[in-house]
Amino acid sequence: MDASFSFLKLWLTEVTVLVANSGVNRNEEAVAPEASDEFQEVALTRDVGANTLAYEHSICLHPELWSELTAIELHKWFSPRSWRYWALMLPSFLLFLLNGWWRVAAAWIIQTLGGRGLSVLVGSGVNRCFTVVSKFAYELRELVTSSGSLAIVYNYVVWSHMEGLHRQLTWGERYMRFHMMQPDAVAVRLRAIKTFEQALKRLENLLTDPELGPTFTVESPLIFPVLACGNAQAEIDAVYRLYQVFPEFRGRVKLHLVDATMAPLRAAADYAENRGLEGNFEIFCMKLRPYLRMVKEQGWKIYILDIVGFLDYYSGIKIASLLAFIKDVVQKGAMIITALISKSKLAFSVRWSTNWPLLRRYTREQFTSFLLKAGFEGNITIISCIDVHFVAVITV
Repeated sequence: MDASFSFLKLWLTEVTVLVANSGVNRNEEAVAPEASDEFQEVALTRDVGANTLAYEHSICLHPELWSELTAIELHKWFSPRSWRYWALMLPSFLLFLLNGWWRVAAAWIIQTLGGRGLSVLVGSGVNRCFTVVSKFAYELRELVTSSGSLAIVYNYVVWSHMEGLHRQLTWGERYMRFHMMQPDAVAVRLRAIKTFEQALKRLENLLTDPELGPTFTVESPLIFPVLACGNAQAEIDAVYRLYQVFPEFRGRVKLHLVDATMAPLRAAADYAENRGLEGNFEIFCMKLRPYLRMVKEQGWKIYILDIVGFLDYYSGIKIASLLAFIKDVVQKGAMIITALISKSKLAFSVRWSTNWPLLRRYTREQFTSFLLKAGFEGNITIISCIDVHFVAVITV
């Protein structure tokens, strides 16, 4: 009886929070933010900290390491025709019934009243059924508006594997590993791996180019902007691996880590320093368009640019507009790496169990149309990450 009363009290408290934070405009297009102003405001209140999981095991995102440690045949595992897929789907649905059903009901109530539903519900305090399982589940929800949660999605499976070699994982840690093996989380890691691969290949090609290569020196390095950088793990690791393979290139690449808030910039800077890249990066705490205007004013020549993860919160019109702006700033022949999230049969788990707010999911065809509207008519390669994320590699 006491437990039922406590649950009812918690539910009513959280519905009250939703009502208090919701708008009164019933027009969804008018209320819904583009890149989420509220999302950014909440992110300002949460510290990201360092990528401790990546630090602890010196994780470098490349496919050989990740595939070896997880021992998964990805396309077989996540094919809807596979029993493994449904072995994930059914428990996820049961966990949703336990942890997320009331969120759907609350969202309907708030939207009926004219609010924005659960997109304003962030933090760990209002998702206790999920956050109690392990400290990383707590951090995943507490940092859901920041790059701190991304670091956990990237690295938890490797961490749990390494931990499991010398001790028995708790049930909570095992549940967290199960959660991190769902298609959306796996696709995020594959997105990072593809970004790592493409960035590394492009950096190597630029620095070994007989004409362009000699122009990049320690005094005048190749500038690699990472827009809305988050923790920049894939991009930092690409430079780190480049210097491992080609030590003669050390100091000839400079990462420009750009974000509107300091927390992810601190995390990215900490991670870069942990990789021994002091002096090989610069941070810019500013919005993207002012940074891009500064690039043009300074006359910096950009041959590679990364904007992965940020567009997941934008409308198609805004995506095309921002990419067109970027196209006008980079050099002819430059490579732009970007990505979008697509639909997934397990999206309900991300939306209602983990409660990740404001993601906008688009099909591959819609993504392609956004790129064409941005004016990209040249070489466009779209890489599927189990059809949940799509990475676009564009040659301008």
